[in-house]
Amino acid sequence: MVRAIYKRQKVSVVYYDFKFRSKCSITVLPGLPGEGPSPFQFHDVGESSFREGIAIRVDPVESSSWVGNFQRGVGGISAVFHTFLEDQIGVVAEGRGYLVSIHQPSRYSIIESVDPIMWVGAIEALDVLLIGDPTRIHCFGKEGLKWRSECISTYSYRVSSVSERRITGTGVDLPNNALVEFAIDPRNGSTRGGVSRSPSCVDDSE
Repeated sequence: MVRAIYKRQKVSVVYYDFKFRSKCSITVLPGLPGEGPSPFQFHDVGESSFREGIAIRVDPVESSSWVGNFQRGVGGISAVFHTFLEDQIGVVAEGRGYLVSIHQPSRYSIIESVDPIMWVGAIEALDVLLIGDPTRIHCFGKEGLKWRSECISTYSYRVSSVSERRITGTGVDLPNNALVEFAIDPRNGSTRGGVSRSPSCVDDSE
């Protein structure tokens, strides 16, 4: 699934080779080019000015190439990947996630419901992306958020397997100083195992 890890920038940027159909190629750059068209700037709402972030070049099959500069978050992974929409890509810049149209890059959205992003996965047969924050995994489809798991860890976890039938892994139950296993049904997010409720994993509605 991981095709390449680029260490040419200040942080490592992982290219996840998900098997979704795509109409472009993605190249992680060592930095912003010193010549050529101005890069598109991707940033949080109200933050139009920022230093150089994660730089990539996108080469669509049906339109012109472009360079993007993505504002970094406050901590988390950095990654690029194709999504279940063939004219869309995903970029995570130190925990901050973006979904971008490859033909109209000024049309983008920030994955605000998952911040910071600590893990990314996919189940191509179900046309879904799996995006994890420090305590939960969230599942996104073409219509948006499909489900959110129960709390699987106090602050960190390792996913060991992903399939159409089950997502499994190991989390940390910090109050009890123990490792805990979890299993998630990718069809509806129902969760077995994980940790008991804690202040680090509270529903938004509460």
